[in-house]
Amino acid sequence: TRKESSAASDVYKRQRSIHPQGVTLVTYDLGPRFGGMKARTFEKADVTIGRGRNDDVYIPHGAVTRQHAFVQRQGNVLTMVDGQTSNGVLINRVRLEGSVVLTPEDTAYVGPAYVKVDIVSGTF
Repeated sequence: TRKESSAASDVYKRQRSIHPQGVTLVTYDLGPRFGGMKARTFEKADVTIGRGRNDDVYIPHGAVTRQHAFVQRQGNVLTMVDGQTSNGVLINRVRLEGSVVLTPEDTAYVGPAYVKVDIVSGTF
C-alpha cells in the first residue's frame, strides 16, 4: 500500500548511509487501535515477533503468543520460522509449516498484523 511504501522508503533513506553492510527491515501494520504502520530495522541475525514485551516486533493481541514467529537472516537470505503456535503464521494467506525463505513480495500475517521483511543495504 501507499502508506507501507512511504514508511519503508523513509527507513531506507535513513539507513542507507548508516549501515552499508545491510540491516533487516521489518514493516508491520497493527491497525489504528494499536498504533498503525510501524517500521524498524535490526542489525542482528534473528528477530522475534510476538506478544512478549521482550519480542523485537511487539504485537499486543490475544491471537499472538510470545515469540510467535522468528525472522532469521543469513547473508542476503531471510527466513520466516513459525514458533509452533496454535494460531500459526500465514505467508501470503497460506499457513506456514515450519519455515520458508521470504521474498520482498511476501506478506506474513501474525494475528491481526501483517508483516513485510526486507534487507536494506547501503550498496544501491
